[in-house]
Amino acid sequence: MSWKVDVVKNLNWVKIMKLNNGLQILTSPMKLLTGVILLLVLATASVLQAAETAPPLVEKLYNGNWPSETEGQQLRDELYYQRAIHTYMTMLPALNTIGMRDGSQAEFGAGYNVLPIWKDRMG
Repeated sequence: MSWKVDVVKNLNWVKIMKLNNGLQILTSPMKLLTGVILLLVLATASVLQAAETAPPLVEKLYNGNWPSETEGQQLRDELYYQRAIHTYMTMLPALNTIGMRDGSQAEFGAGYNVLPIWKDRMG
């Protein structure tokens, strides 16, 4: 896709440019200067933020140092344990449904037309 730009008016300090899709752009050195200053401010802020040595939680827990290798391994083991528990707990409804399906097929037969209905609640 190519863009065709026509300069409609060219004053000493302002250009009005018309794009081929009908949009008009007002360009001026002041807008350019404002954009450059904004870019510099954002870049400076990100560099200053990256200069922090450690996150606040690490500074609070470990006095600005990172945990040792054994503590890191213990934390990873705890994370994996918690992930496993979460996975098990979220899969319980699906496992219950699969168990009910398999039990119903074993007791009453398989097929889309077999629908077990109980008179009383299962207990």
